[in-house]
Amino acid sequence: MDKENQLLDACENGNIETIKLLLNDQEIDVNKSNNNEATPFWIACNKGHIEIVELLLNDQKVDINQPNIHDITPLWVVCINGHIEIVKLLLNDKRININKANCTGETPFFIACREGHTEIIELLLNVERIDVTRADWREETPFWIACQYGQIEIVKLLLNDQRVDINEADNSGATPFYITCSQGHTEIAKLLLKDERMDVNKEEDRVGSTPFLIACQVGNLEIVKLLLDNQRIDVAKANFGGKTALWIACSKGQLEIMKLLINDNRIDINKVENKDGTTAIFIACRYGYIEIVQNILSSGREVNLVTKDKNGKTVLDIARVGEKEEKKSEESEEDYQKRKEKYQTIIELLKKNMKEEKGITQKLLNYLNFLK
Repeated sequence: MDKENQLLDACENGNIETIKLLLNDQEIDVNKSNNNEATPFWIACNKGHIEIVELLLNDQKVDINQPNIHDITPLWVVCINGHIEIVKLLLNDKRININKANCTGETPFFIACREGHTEIIELLLNVERIDVTRADWREETPFWIACQYGQIEIVKLLLNDQRVDINEADNSGATPFYITCSQGHTEIAKLLLKDERMDVNKEEDRVGSTPFLIACQVGNLEIVKLLLDNQRIDVAKANFGGKTALWIACSKGQLEIMKLLINDNRIDINKVENKDGTTAIFIACRYGYIEIVQNILSSGREVNLVTKDKNGKTVLDIARVGEKEEKKSEESEEDYQKRKEKYQTIIELLKKNMKEEKGITQKLLNYLNFLK
């Protein structure tokens, strides 16, 4: 084994005496890398061998910024691994490239935010050269990624740093608040709602989903409760397709969220979406969500059951289509019968409600005629 490979092995295994001997050889290439392009210094940093790192830092021939095959620098690797004492050593060396990103654009600061290494972030924030806003290839900023991963202590630190744009979105238009609501990080959502700078209704670019809409879609009940109680939230705002929070919750079978929404008078339960002209109860009937249909009909709200979609079908027609749908190839006979019964129940619920409404209307007409 040549001396360069001996040095690589010694750094891997923490053999500091062997390293001292090898460094005395003036002809050795101290920066020769392995098959992954990791140098002896990189390996020592990755393994957390602090005494070896100190030793190599004192050798001016050592390239302390040379990355591996993935453009991961020694500083980057100690930040992701949480080797705080080595981070301190590297930050004290003027040669260190503090903002060098890996092949996907993630800087050491970014990766420390993602992993939740609070003490390392505190150190980096105090370095004048640090770029706290640099985003990765998806345009996700360090603050954005801290929100996504639920790193609340990091979020607190960055909220107090005026260099951080707390509304900067990724390449899909999703803001830090949006991703927080999507991931269900309730405590972080509370923090962000307290900050008046936060744009709490900004929609993402693909379908126009707001933070409130995405929380309803994925079923983050506690987030939905939190947002419903906040006056800054536009709970009636629909996405680009005209789909409201109630329509989306019904389409995803989110029963508990639907119950919250149906009891909020700010929500228009008869709002029609753009594509097919369907309302919330239409979509619940289409997917056979009995409990959702039942709750909408018994909510005490005025539910429009006679409106027609763009194909000229009423909600009762939609339920009947479901009932008449043929058995699917992958469906067992038992499951097929259960599905038919489900739609039959929905049809009965709709008929009963329509009959009751008709009776109430007739009584009202009779009373008005009596008054004449």
